[in-house]
Amino acid sequence: MLTFSSHNTLTLELFRVAFS
Repeated sequence: MLTFSSHNTLTLELFRVAFS
């Protein structure tokens, strides 16, 4: 579960940077 949460956060951050 922790790994999934970490991956989810990383993906979200990546998308945010891409959309920025």
